[in-house]
Amino acid sequence: MMPVSLAPYPPQPYLPQLSAGGSNQLCLQPIATRLQRKSAYILASINKTVVVTRERGKNGKLMKALEARGIYSLELPLIEHKLGTDFERLPLLLNENKFHWIAVTSPEAASVFLQGWKTAGHPKVKIAVVGSGTREVFEQAEQNGSLDVCFTPSKANAKCLAEELPRGPSNGETVLYPASIKASNEIESGLTVRGFNVTRLNTYSTVYSLFECALSG
Repeated sequence: MMPVSLAPYPPQPYLPQLSAGGSNQLCLQPIATRLQRKSAYILASINKTVVVTRERGKNGKLMKALEARGIYSLELPLIEHKLGTDFERLPLLLNENKFHWIAVTSPEAASVFLQGWKTAGHPKVKIAVVGSGTREVFEQAEQNGSLDVCFTPSKANAKCLAEELPRGPSNGETVLYPASIKASNEIESGLTVRGFNVTRLNTYSTVYSLFECALSG
């Protein structure tokens, strides 16, 4: 990385100004150094490094976007994902029950769901996703038409998904909610109030990476 010099370049320009006494005698004073400082700040910003901290292998999209802007990035994963306590139940439930909806609220939840879905033999399911990032995970999966991603709320958050998920005229429609152990209960609470029967599975958890543990130790 090239060092950034804070020395004024080109040399400071001078403007003729009236002397303090108010006479017509001209004196030379340098222009305020704010322009010089601003230029140095811009040059320094160009040479900054951005550290990306998501799980290893999942920073590529952001790193490419930074690279396109001429910004160097360094991958330094501080978190990783582990399968949760309910993951083994996921393929069993998919085979034993036909849910009206599968509610998926993050790209990681989508990736973990796909693991269980493939183990279950690719059953046909109807999926509600929280936003475009989660939808993209399903669109990239091999599905043979079995993944019907057919609902996204007006805003990409759990509250809107729970409030806007379509339902039939009768209560008791079933929703499978595969989630992080650390996720709030906003989805199941909001859907239950509206008459849905929600089954939550804690299929994964986000934990500190070994690198983060070494730093904090």
